[in-house]
Amino acid sequence: MKLSRLLTAAVISSSAQAVWAGSAVEVVINPTPAHEGNIIVALCTPESFPHEERCPVRKVVPAKAAEQAIALSAPAPGRYAVIAVADVNGNSKLDTNVIGIPKEPVGVSRNPALRFGPPKFDETAVELNDNPQRITINLKRVEK
Repeated sequence: MKLSRLLTAAVISSSAQAVWAGSAVEVVINPTPAHEGNIIVALCTPESFPHEERCPVRKVVPAKAAEQAIALSAPAPGRYAVIAVADVNGNSKLDTNVIGIPKEPVGVSRNPALRFGPPKFDETAVELNDNPQRITINLKRVEK
């Protein structure tokens, strides 16, 4: 009897986990540098933000000449920030100057102003759940 209950609980538990297949997120990058390097898009937790290389979901795709849509899937429902980098030189990382200011165009979800230092996670966070979402990120060159 106990074994039967244990097996039932295990099946219910695994079924509940199987229902969450990840929230589909379409990230639209605007504008993309024409045919230069790659676009890096990362789905970040509060712990990994703003370091795109530490984010649990990270995708690198070739840059296209026009607006570009990139599909991501969240590992679990929750709050995430999306970071996009125009990796112009194709080295798969965000290049910065000696004081840490990005040399390549960057953008984050909810498009807050990029001023002195990176924005706070709460300024960029979006809630991801079972419903597919479309997020537009405007790339900006921070270093003049």
